Amino acid sequence: MTGSARIPASEGAWRARFRTPHAALEWHTVVAAPRMGTRGWARAAASAFHDATSTLSAGSDHWPQAELYELTYLPRLRSRERAIAWAALCDVEALPPFRGSIPPVKQPRDEEWRNLLIETRRSYRERLIGYGDGLPDIMGTLAGSPQQWDVEAYRDRFGAVNWESVRADIHSAAMSTARETPYGMLWVDEG
Repeated sequence: MTGSARIPASEGAWRARFRTPHAALEWHTVVAAPRMGTRGWARAAASAFHDATSTLSAGSDHWPQAELYELTYLPRLRSRERAIAWAALCDVEALPPFRGSIPPVKQPRDEEWRNLLIETRRSYRERLIGYGDGLPDIMGTLAGSPQQWDVEAYRDRFGAVNWESVRADIHSAAMSTARETPYGMLWVDEG
């Protein structure tokens, strides 16, 4: 499925952008997701589609060396507050990290549990660095702020940012978390 294909209204989708850094060739695809799924599933689905079509469309060996530069979940409904609530519900084990079956209740949902949920949501609001569809969207809203991540080291020689490398470094630094939700991405301070 390409970016021009229609996505059913009941689904979200993953947008993938592949690029060959040595030739500045770029290829986009959108993979429909009836459930949010995991980044691993989305990466595999987009890569399989890329591999299947690259030999047909390129006619050369440029596409096989393409790297995944961006993988962004495009939610059907975007909402900062719902994203925060969803992340908090996952943290108190009321929801699984990705849509699917609801896990068995490990803790009774009493007043203490409700207070924990309220505190977790408050904590997310206080630690939130940015919200958007993905890192490019979030970084665009943080321009000039002290929280903005310096992306110059992640640019290829043609100026394109490898957002997957940025995301991996944010994850490995463990000072903040880029968290996908069915309502958009949260970038949360963990320091």
